[in-house]
Amino acid sequence: MNDIYLDRFNKEYYSTDFTQNVLTETDNFWKLDDSIREYIVELNNCKQIQPLYSKFPDFANPNSEKKSYLWFAYSKEIELTLFRNVLSNFICKYNQLTDSKCFYSFHEANTTRTFEEGGNPSIKMGCFNNPEYFKINYIILTFECWDKHKHLEFWNELRSQLKNFDNENGPAK
Repeated sequence: MNDIYLDRFNKEYYSTDFTQNVLTETDNFWKLDDSIREYIVELNNCKQIQPLYSKFPDFANPNSEKKSYLWFAYSKEIELTLFRNVLSNFICKYNQLTDSKCFYSFHEANTTRTFEEGGNPSIKMGCFNNPEYFKINYIILTFECWDKHKHLEFWNELRSQLKNFDNENGPAK
């Protein structure tokens, strides 16, 4: 399959889905966690980055996975810097901590992935009901750790690093 990158046309679709469906979702499992809401909103406003799916651990539940992740699409213009600098720096920094693990995976455009199986028809988010939603190159960056403060640090740094792309490279073409 050909590479499909974030551009102004698909950015418009994802931003609309985010504003109309992700921000308004009320289902406890699917709604955006308040701990990262501000970060995800800021990233959604970046022209070079598009959050597709995210999760922050439920620290109130001792049995839940203590895993944060961000699935995001990106423009072609930032691809090399993203892989050579940003992701590699995150992997090094957050794997140096003795009680954590950080890793990423790259995914090519895929038309077969949605989260609709056994789902709730009232959920309107594109990642849930649009088979074309993941028809874009994207990265999943994951951080696992039992310390809530380290998760918040991870998200704060992630927001800072990804927002910098708008300052350096201008709007997606």
